[in-house]
Amino acid sequence: MNKFYEYFLNAGFIRSIVIVTIASVLLSLLFTYLVISLIFGNAQPDMPNYLIVAAIVPLIVAPLASGSLLKLLFKVNALEEETRYLATYDGLTGLYTRRSFYEHAEQQLKVAQRESKNIAMLVADLDGFKGINDAFGHHAGDLALTFVSKVIKETIRSSDIVGRVGGDEFIFCLPNASRDEAMKLGARLVENVTNAAFVYDNNQIKLSLSVGMCSSEKEHNKQIDIFIKEADLALYRAKKAGKNQLAE
Repeated sequence: MNKFYEYFLNAGFIRSIVIVTIASVLLSLLFTYLVISLIFGNAQPDMPNYLIVAAIVPLIVAPLASGSLLKLLFKVNALEEETRYLATYDGLTGLYTRRSFYEHAEQQLKVAQRESKNIAMLVADLDGFKGINDAFGHHAGDLALTFVSKVIKETIRSSDIVGRVGGDEFIFCLPNASRDEAMKLGARLVENVTNAAFVYDNNQIKLSLSVGMCSSEKEHNKQIDIFIKEADLALYRAKKAGKNQLAE
């Protein structure tokens, strides 16, 4: 059943209707021929007329019947894909959800510990996010998060894992990154967000990011929660020191 399901999904809606219709016509012709032959024998003079009727009926009925069923099939599949997407990615920013981030980061951490490779974690927070919501509304806040997420995607490496884990909080896993490499990436994130021009309703809104970093170079065999907790504490130090900066 799953193979047929996948086959029709891969074929597409229109092509699936054509396939079902052709199959229905062929089955109708075969069934009609066998039944007429058994009842009247192969010499039945009206056999062509029976076969014509046997072909016309499914040509009319099959597209109508299969169209409704296939439309439902494709709708269910679209809903399933949307559910899978929303379970994996944040609907606003397109970054990983908290759960998906932890799953991917956990895998990378196990690889790093097994192969004695470096790994680093960053936790970042958009400074003054509540002020943006209060001054310009939540729509502006959403657009600011989307804007910052775009800057983040343009800044990180292709191997890095990043998720949105709170309203304005982002979390990063940097596989095969030394302490210095993680510090440089964190500094670039701060710089790129600061230099980016975010405009809402003809108002240029200054954005900044505070980032906390934790590297495995000090201790390799920590659990992921410990890594993230230490990065979060570093973020707190960055906030306390004046925001718009990186702390370790």
